[in-house]
Amino acid sequence: MTTNSEYESLEQVIKNDPKQEELQYFVDEVGGYTVQEVGQWKGGLCSCFNNIYPSMFCSFFAPFLYTSLLYSELTKSRSNLYKCLAVFTSLNCLGFYFNFFTHNPSASYTIFMLGDVAILVLATKVRTGIRNVKKIPGSECEDLLLTLFCTSCSLAQSGRTLLEHEKICECV
Repeated sequence: MTTNSEYESLEQVIKNDPKQEELQYFVDEVGGYTVQEVGQWKGGLCSCFNNIYPSMFCSFFAPFLYTSLLYSELTKSRSNLYKCLAVFTSLNCLGFYFNFFTHNPSASYTIFMLGDVAILVLATKVRTGIRNVKKIPGSECEDLLLTLFCTSCSLAQSGRTLLEHEKICECV
């Protein structure tokens, strides 16, 4: 059984040692505690605007390609990259086919929207996976909302954290 003095000494260690901020302590029912390292996102959500990172360009100009790359890196499977690219490419080709050859714009818009939804779902899955692997605090709801309303910034932050990009230059 753990006494109050042991908890107080644990709290004192956390306050005095700056490295201990990266650790979380969980007290279980028996009175013991476990130590777990806590990760962080590399940079803030919009820090790609303060420094130029390769992830910024990829997430803004080719989000489907960058999402596929991050998913393949996260799962450590190169075949997932090709599967994702095949799905996105086939949806886009099918959308262009319906738009130009059948002159059915509503069908082409629906297919393009399916491609956009697929990107958002995969980007949310990637962000949640990175958060779980790196032990970053947060929730799936937070990941979903950030990806939905700030897709490019969320992808850039995920890419910086997973691939550990270094900045190219400082803009500000």
